[in-house]
Amino acid sequence: MVIEDSSAMDGSEGDNDIFLYRMVTIPEAPTMSEILPNPTTDSSVSLKWTDVASAQEYQIFRFKGDLSSPAELVTYDLSSINSFIDIIEEKGTYYYAITALNEFGESEISNIEYVEVNISKTFNFLGSLNFNAIMILGGIIVAVQIVFTTALYFLLKGKLKKNKKK
Repeated sequence: MVIEDSSAMDGSEGDNDIFLYRMVTIPEAPTMSEILPNPTTDSSVSLKWTDVASAQEYQIFRFKGDLSSPAELVTYDLSSINSFIDIIEEKGTYYYAITALNEFGESEISNIEYVEVNISKTFNFLGSLNFNAIMILGGIIVAVQIVFTTALYFLLKGKLKKNKKK
């Protein structure tokens, strides 16, 4: 906001003084979207929220079990994005809240959303590998099979020749 003042200040003659006022505000609180699917059997929890125009970064807080448990700061400084994927390692109910920050402060806390995570502790060997790792593993198995088949072929061929000579 610009204000022009033509009154005399501190004994000076009347002139035009221009004052520039800047509005200083903290960001509004973001609004979290419902967490879907809920419940989930996946360890990846997708979080989304409304973009806050004056926000320079966001903080995500996670509560495990209930809201009286201490909040864990999941991530900080999510600049100019309004989504995040949290990786959960154990079964339970998780609550999430977000705040927006800028150079003047932190917003109020967002609405709180929850998700029930039902991941199992069973280890799926092939599920933990990506496509390239599976292809490499398959290639190694095929190569070993070719080596053993070739060795067996030459061993049997050698025995057959010895048996024919007798």
